[in-house]
Amino acid sequence: MILAILNVGVAILTAATPSILGNGCAAADAGVGAPAGQGARQSAERVVEQHLPGVAIAVTVLAVNLFGDGLHDALDPRLRL
Repeated sequence: MILAILNVGVAILTAATPSILGNGCAAADAGVGAPAGQGARQSAERVVEQHLPGVAIAVTVLAVNLFGDGLHDALDPRLRL
């Protein structure tokens, strides 16, 4: 169960990568990396629009990994004294 939770972060990054690189789903479809890919193609004057989707993806993956790590610490019987 814990491994499955930790693999959610990998799945998010795997789903976002093609869209960030420009090979993902169409603009009308909802994709995790579509806003990040669109922000990368914006002008250099819109720095927040370029970096905010990538930061949101990173924070989401970090939150899921920290949740899985906390769950591991709570449920692992070898860590109890």
